[in-house]
Amino acid sequence: MMENNVKKVCMVVSNPFVNDSRVQREAQSLANNGYDVTVFATEGGKFKEEGRVGRITVKRLRVKNYALTHLKFWKVYTVFYKLVGIISAERAAIYHAHDADTLLLCFLAARRNKAKLVYDFHEYWRAKNYFSKNIFEFLWTRLVKKYEYRLIEKLIAPRADALITVNDSLAEKFEKDYRIKEKPVVLFNAPPYV
Repeated sequence: MMENNVKKVCMVVSNPFVNDSRVQREAQSLANNGYDVTVFATEGGKFKEEGRVGRITVKRLRVKNYALTHLKFWKVYTVFYKLVGIISAERAAIYHAHDADTLLLCFLAARRNKAKLVYDFHEYWRAKNYFSKNIFEFLWTRLVKKYEYRLIEKLIAPRADALITVNDSLAEKFEKDYRIKEKPVVLFNAPPYV
């Protein structure tokens, strides 16, 4: 296997990246410190599939989100594992998952490349509420979708090389719920210092 690029970071976010100031600031900070940063985002309809934002390479995948529960079971292999292949092909030294819906994807890509995994959770996924249009969607959401991220976090987060979150209360809650050995690093989403 090809040697990982020590300075290459691959971030994955489940939005088009355009209005995500937190992820933009993190990516820009890394780029400013000599890292080669690629951000994989979801399609936004009107945005270019690939481009640059400052020193950051942005690649938009033709998906609305990365959740397995959004896929029909026969598409898990054709869609989800295709995404794992695309992201793994970056051969990054660090895979940086932004929130629980990107964690499994980054975990698998990191394993394939013997890379580090960073889990950056911006909200408390265990208590996330999902809205649904009909009773069947409501039941699916309550019985399966709600527990998908909880299970992914429980199995993968303790194995991450680094954990980052948005505030102290979320860091403490996460540490307690998942019995993490070390409290996650708190990184505030603050405007640049002037």
